[in-house]
Order: sequence, then C-alpha cells, then structure tokens
Amino acid sequence: MNPKVEALAFRIYAYCKPKGWDCLMKDVSEALGVSLSSVRQVSTMKGWNNRFRVARADTTAHFGSFNFKHAHDEEINRFVDRMEDDNRG
Repeated sequence: MNPKVEALAFRIYAYCKPKGWDCLMKDVSEALGVSLSSVRQVSTMKGWNNRFRVARADTTAHFGSFNFKHAHDEEINRFVDRMEDDNRG
C-alpha cells in the first residue's frame, strides 16, 4: 500500500481499537473526516471488514436492473487494482 493509504489505515485502527471495533464504518468516516468509501476500501485491503459493527440493511437491494452490491464489489476491485499498480510502479 502507498503511504497515503497506510496513513488512513493507521487512523482507522487508532480510532477503532480503543472502542473494541464497536463502531460503524459510517461513524469512523464521520469522525475522521474521510469518505465512507475510503474507509470501506482501506478496511477491505487490511481485512478488517469483519471487525466493524454492521448496520442492518439489505445488501442485495436492486433498483430496476441496478445491483448495488455488485457495483460496490466492482469498485473495490478497481481500487485494489489501482493500489497494486501504484505499488508496482
């Protein structure tokens, strides 16, 4: 990971660890002043997604033909690919 991503990972860890990870990603994003998608992406890269408290929602929701879970997964994959490209370069 590049230094910017590592710095955000440290901030997420430093915020969540004292709370026993009993927080929502939304809470972390608001507390740190970063986007929710950034928190999700970094947490996915670090393998921390299972540590967060989960807000109950239908993650398989479809609106017309648009599948939000699929779109989110695709965005995560693109982010990881970009991070890997950055690390190679």
